[in-house]
Amino acid sequence: MRNRRRKSPGLILLFLFAVACGGLAWRRGAGIENREEAIAIGDKAQLFVDDHVIETATGVHRQAHEAEKYFPNPVLTYTRPWEGHCVITWGSVLYDQSEHRFKIWYEAIREDPGAGEETYFLYATSPDGIYWDKPELNQFEFQGSRANNIVFHPTAPFDSAVVIRDESDPIPDQRYKMMYYLRTKSTAERGLYGAVSRDGIHWRELHGPLVKAGDRSSFFYNRFRKTYVFMSRPGVPAPATGVTRWIGIWESGDFRSFGIMQPTLWPDAEDAVGTEFYSMQPFTYESLALGYLEMFYAGENDSRYRRLDTQLTISHDGRKWERALDRHPFLEFGPIGSWDGGWVCPASNAPIRRGDKLYIFYQGRRTFHWATRPAQFEQDGETYQINDPAVGHVGSIGLAFLRIDGFASLDAGNTSGVVITKPLVLPPGQDLFVNANIQGTLKVSVLDEAGSPLSGYEASACLPLFGDSVSHRVQWQRGRDLRPLTGHTVRLRFDLSDAQLYSFAVR
Repeated sequence: MRNRRRKSPGLILLFLFAVACGGLAWRRGAGIENREEAIAIGDKAQLFVDDHVIETATGVHRQAHEAEKYFPNPVLTYTRPWEGHCVITWGSVLYDQSEHRFKIWYEAIREDPGAGEETYFLYATSPDGIYWDKPELNQFEFQGSRANNIVFHPTAPFDSAVVIRDESDPIPDQRYKMMYYLRTKSTAERGLYGAVSRDGIHWRELHGPLVKAGDRSSFFYNRFRKTYVFMSRPGVPAPATGVTRWIGIWESGDFRSFGIMQPTLWPDAEDAVGTEFYSMQPFTYESLALGYLEMFYAGENDSRYRRLDTQLTISHDGRKWERALDRHPFLEFGPIGSWDGGWVCPASNAPIRRGDKLYIFYQGRRTFHWATRPAQFEQDGETYQINDPAVGHVGSIGLAFLRIDGFASLDAGNTSGVVITKPLVLPPGQDLFVNANIQGTLKVSVLDEAGSPLSGYEASACLPLFGDSVSHRVQWQRGRDLRPLTGHTVRLRFDLSDAQLYSFAVR
């Protein structure tokens, strides 16, 4: 299995010729013909992170977008004795619509002079995602007192706990589900375990391990296949480069019995020497699935040595995954010595939509990997001493923002660009909405399967769109909308200049 197909010399020459002619163009066929099964798009937004819905595109290029870090970060840091010097989002952040507040389950790593490294799973809430309250839950004892916000502390060291809210489960006491890694003294019992809860605070552990896998793991509900999914390190050398940190997948229909591991993603020859996949945090988003790929640069000659940042992956079924956006960083570590200068990775859940923004919470560590091993690092001519054996990991939790559907866009400059979709089966819905930043113009026409404009839906009948909006409503003359086309197979054509096109949806 390869993550990317190698381009033949002929295709490379064709690509260079297209660029030389004044605009990037790509085609999935020699002409607009119904060569494949139509895509039933439903009412979810169709993003342009890849070519899944694109038949042809001319005069545009795909632009990857990075998450924009909030200032002043971090928004949540270590302030309690049981938090040590490190709180991180090896955990989850959810928004409770009924209570109108953010809820975070986060891991604290504490270097205890007597007991060594201790880990605790903690809980906090916030009205806005910026100011957090750490409630006294009175569940677990710390140094003789239960006045703390600890919600989970098993007898063996644990890691990578992930919480999801499972509305599909008919049993209220199981609506919250948690996966976590348990490092027991017995190697036979090490692996990924499960727990369930009614409120996300009082947890009941399930008999385990459910999966025999590595310590840095992830968990999500795959609504495309209706399965619970664990992702982790398989514990054997990767097929291509032989590294030990790469991604395997386990699936279950009931959160009790998981199938055998399926290889999913691993570094290849296009990655720098020593690159490893530390984890992948998957989530469903609108019409697709995306993943935060936690990149670990373990090559001693790499300028990023012992640091970790994040790229994106993409899937259309939650099982087959690919690297996205030419491996462009989605979330980059800060300068050496800064609070997130050594390690950045988002929380284990989908971004949270608030207004026209996506809220993305992430861990930031000042320390590099192997935090108890000190070393000197240079940046801009300055020498920094990073990591302290007496303190260990130093980390906090930050917030980043992204435009709605803003992972990538198709951009057209001053010259005209054209994007034509594959055949699409339109769902019941009145209007077509477009997420776009239009400084020039954008018009949309509806075509039949052969590529001919439908009467009344031509570009000349479309009222031009202007400005920047995540939900431009497309209108044609005489108040024409999409209701007459419900269930029909059509193509959409976007004519744009000086504009960025992020997504579209029929609703």
